[in-house]
Amino acid sequence: MKISANTLKFIAITAMTLDHIALVFLPADSLLYFFMRFIGRTTAPVLTFLLVESFHHTRNRSKYIGRLFLFAAISQPAYYIMVYGRTPGSAAELLLNWNVMYTFAVSLLMLMTVESRRINVYVNVLSYVDNDEAGRKFEKDNNFKRGCDTLERAEVKDWNDALKKNLESPIAVKSNAPEVETKETMPTVGGVIRK
Repeated sequence: MKISANTLKFIAITAMTLDHIALVFLPADSLLYFFMRFIGRTTAPVLTFLLVESFHHTRNRSKYIGRLFLFAAISQPAYYIMVYGRTPGSAAELLLNWNVMYTFAVSLLMLMTVESRRINVYVNVLSYVDNDEAGRKFEKDNNFKRGCDTLERAEVKDWNDALKKNLESPIAVKSNAPEVETKETMPTVGGVIRK
């Protein structure tokens, strides 16, 4: 069964409306409040999925991100009053308590930055499995070169083996590996360098 984007938007809007009604009008210790807020928690994952889908299919990402920031700014005062029950004491107070639209706009900005390769990103999870088969395949497919041989230094074949040997943590093992930095290489997350 396929679900259209419009159906997902309807689900997200309905869940968000129930969540906000409970937040504003119901006592926080009631069962109905808990139930409606629970349903409202489906909003963020659905909207995040739609954001990523839109990122891949929109014709003009600049306009898309502009609309997200614009709507975030327009909805910020109402959001603040709804959540805190009062008007903000200062502009800084208003701006430091972002609504979720800012989070989505910044997320879209990060997707655009990563895709443009202005920053060199190595998937953080794979940086902890830099010596297992999936990590080596990722490195090969994406033209990465390992800057440190973390697991080899720990004398294990993968992180599962490392955990079986009761090593403190992947981070502790990783900290034993030297950082590699030369003129031809650039350090990145997890000690991995791009050619």
